[in-house]
Amino acid sequence: MDFTPALAQFVNDRALAARSPQWQRLTFSARRVLSRRIDPGIRIEVAGQYLRAPFSHNLPFLQKFHPSYDLNVGVLAALVHEWWPHAAMVDVGANVGDTAAIARRYAPGLPILCVEGNPAFASFLRENAASLGNVEVAETVLLSDHDGTLSGSFTSERGTAEFHSETSAAVVRTLTLDTLLAKHPSFRSPKLVKSDTDGFEGHVLRGASQTLEQAKPVLLLEYEPPLLDQAGTDGLEMLKLLRERDYAQTLVYDSFGVPVCMTSLADTRLLGDLDRYVRTRMLYLDLAIFPSTLDEIAAELYARESGSRG
Repeated sequence: MDFTPALAQFVNDRALAARSPQWQRLTFSARRVLSRRIDPGIRIEVAGQYLRAPFSHNLPFLQKFHPSYDLNVGVLAALVHEWWPHAAMVDVGANVGDTAAIARRYAPGLPILCVEGNPAFASFLRENAASLGNVEVAETVLLSDHDGTLSGSFTSERGTAEFHSETSAAVVRTLTLDTLLAKHPSFRSPKLVKSDTDGFEGHVLRGASQTLEQAKPVLLLEYEPPLLDQAGTDGLEMLKLLRERDYAQTLVYDSFGVPVCMTSLADTRLLGDLDRYVRTRMLYLDLAIFPSTLDEIAAELYARESGSRG
């Protein structure tokens, strides 16, 4: 009998339950070392729901030590669902379904289409989606700026995955978001698109020109300059292109989901300062970006977030 999953679950639970700083360091270190040798699926709790995830996934610990982590998607999902009760959300880089679980808690009636390109996470995602309800999982495909293929591979570490282009690597199938949504008609005009793709955001947006033009969704984007550079995207140019598509008001969050400031894509000096800051600190930002026609909703998100954080 294989006791590996039970051992992993035991170590993970004990590390989460540790109270004293010394015991936290000891149990977390033990978990980190063990997860390099074994990585079975275990049960984790996200937004009051149990999901299956790799033992090495750091999400439970990020949420334990940083209570705001990833909750911005829930606040935004609730707001979008209030304004558009029949709206839908597209979750690009859905990982194991944790974002969908958070959005589902805040906006139970919001339909969600999950897209995950990494097969290792996609298997967990499909299992978890079945228990979340009103969550549809697209085919396992890398969203990019063209329909076709890319040579490369995924690397996974501590619950995140990056795609690395390599000419000698295996071929990965790609689709644009526009093409993918045409295959899922009920999600063709989403009002919320979240993209957490570890630097591939520029490719995703370039493949979503029709969706951005016609649906004008609110965007929640991860902004991590080194990974954007690695994927061949200038982050500030990406934001400039969104501004040219009539996107404006932007709520900036830090790496742990804490709101930093409300600004506009027209404030290029502040955006440049933020870009330089996160580069020097090796951090990333989350950006909630609104079409210029939705300034009122952007202001409401800012009011809710600033009020909830004191």
